Amino acid sequence: MGWGIENQLSFPMAFSIPEIPLTDLVDCFLTKLPIYGARVVGNIHTQVKKICIGFHIFGIPQDNQLIEYIEEEDIDLVLAGETVDYTVNEYIYEAGLLHKNMALLTVVHFNMEEPGMKYMAEHMPDTLQAIPCHFVSSKDMYQYTI
Repeated sequence: MGWGIENQLSFPMAFSIPEIPLTDLVDCFLTKLPIYGARVVGNIHTQVKKICIGFHIFGIPQDNQLIEYIEEEDIDLVLAGETVDYTVNEYIYEAGLLHKNMALLTVVHFNMEEPGMKYMAEHMPDTLQAIPCHFVSSKDMYQYTI
């Protein structure tokens, strides 16, 4: 994304970026990845400075630890892959109702896997050699009406 940050091997993975409005960050994801959509929970007017990658949030007891981490580390945005609509989602949703500077952004299962699948289709023939490998766009599995 051009933030100039180094990879961190901690969990949860968190890092700081130059402050950016959440709506601009979402536009950045939609443009650079290229994905068809993103889901935002919480305060859409969040000013993002500190991001936590929540990976998959399944609604398990460890979600409480993630909520504590979000509060202790003053996280503005949680980037999540898979997520259920309770625990962390509900916590961030309610924080948004209280106008807290906090949001959750989910980009998986729009078509987030496609850039990686396209990359692999370009590089797998070197490994597989005799087996043809092609990228076929699956598009978005969901259809939304708003």
